[in-house]
Amino acid sequence: MFVDLVMPHISGYKLCRIIRNMPGLKEVYLIILSAVAEEEAENFTEFGADACIAKGPFNEMASHVLAAIDESTRKSQGRDLHEIRGSRDFSHREITKELLLSKKHSELILNNLSEGILELAAEGKIIYANSAVTRLIGISETALLGSDFVEMFHRDDRERINKMMKMGWIPEKSGDSVVTLNNILISVNFIQVTGEEQNSFIVILENVTERIRLEEEKMKIKKLESFGLIAGGVAHDFNNLLTVILGNINLAQMKTTSEDPVAAALREAEKASLQAKDLTEKFITFSSGGKPDKKPSSIKELIDNCVAGLRNASNVTCRCSLPDVLWNVAVDQGQMKQAFCNILQNAGEAMPKGGVIEIAAENVTVDSVRKDTGLPVSSGGYVKICIRDKGIGIPEENIEKIFDPYFTTRDRWTQKGLGLGLVITHSIIKKHEGYIRVESKVGKGTHFYIYLPAYDEDSAG
Repeated sequence: MFVDLVMPHISGYKLCRIIRNMPGLKEVYLIILSAVAEEEAENFTEFGADACIAKGPFNEMASHVLAAIDESTRKSQGRDLHEIRGSRDFSHREITKELLLSKKHSELILNNLSEGILELAAEGKIIYANSAVTRLIGISETALLGSDFVEMFHRDDRERINKMMKMGWIPEKSGDSVVTLNNILISVNFIQVTGEEQNSFIVILENVTERIRLEEEKMKIKKLESFGLIAGGVAHDFNNLLTVILGNINLAQMKTTSEDPVAAALREAEKASLQAKDLTEKFITFSSGGKPDKKPSSIKELIDNCVAGLRNASNVTCRCSLPDVLWNVAVDQGQMKQAFCNILQNAGEAMPKGGVIEIAAENVTVDSVRKDTGLPVSSGGYVKICIRDKGIGIPEENIEKIFDPYFTTRDRWTQKGLGLGLVITHSIIKKHEGYIRVESKVGKGTHFYIYLPAYDEDSAG
């Protein structure tokens, strides 16, 4: 059996191993016939071959082939198995042809990888970039080649990248190799290539945005579910106590007149108890007991109701930009109104001197949601709602905390709170199989993006 070393789908070395592992071909006399055999400088016997012939002039090569066939019946009879027959007669043209084929095959593989592959010279200059790199970082191959690899990154990450390039430095955590590039999270891994003259690097860039956001979302949901179990149990017990308290307050009010000195105190006690009862309802909504009663609903009507309530009790105004054709959604109207109102309330509090809250909505596709959230989403259409304020903004270190129970920054304004508004909003939207994300810059304002699955009449029917 004759085997070449350079083939379109598998290397000759791997094919030799496969042949030797096949019972029916285990004893076959295996001959490597290749122009690059000597260039590869491999001991072909280690791969199971019995002989190796270099491609060259036809007459010379033919004699070596016939000799190998003749010796196949005698299993070499002491001949040096490491000798490459015809190595002095090999054709440079054949070597060039096979090397070009091998290079073309490798290029095809590299350019179809989802990971970005870079090769760096010893001084950190980029000397190769596959197609995935240009897609990941948005820089053309022409601009990349010859540029400094470290200069691609933000100055805050350059020191870490330099450490990663040094031999022996291994990230303590998997996240230590992740940097932000072109607004996406990229994992950077280095492979040192030792050469005869100087070392170089192969760099593998992988887009891990979706994976990291999914992990963060799972951790967030797990944390909220744990909190919800406790909150739900406490809320039900507390609600029972409040019912008794309110009942006794009402009985006391029946035995007093409006002029009675204790009447005012009873009214305040009733008001506080009702506020506490409203808080317990929020806990119940947040807990597993608050499952939504979904019905086909108009987003426009829900937003109009929330805006009307804000208009009557705030110094901010709302400017809505809603298209005439907006898909319906299947939601629990009470819960979703609460979710929207919580966001609008936060937007209003972020502008203590007043201002404008902009509300927009549009129909979007699965691909659009996946691109924006970095999360895998179910098939179907979505309604995207954006609520923007121009308030004081949220510091970057607090962005990931705003959906955590009891995290609040309300002490900066007039109201105090438990920090449950956005937590409940997040819980409601997740129960509706939707998604919520936040963008904010200090001094510039905050954008909330909500994605709700569009109501599908066919699947519902």
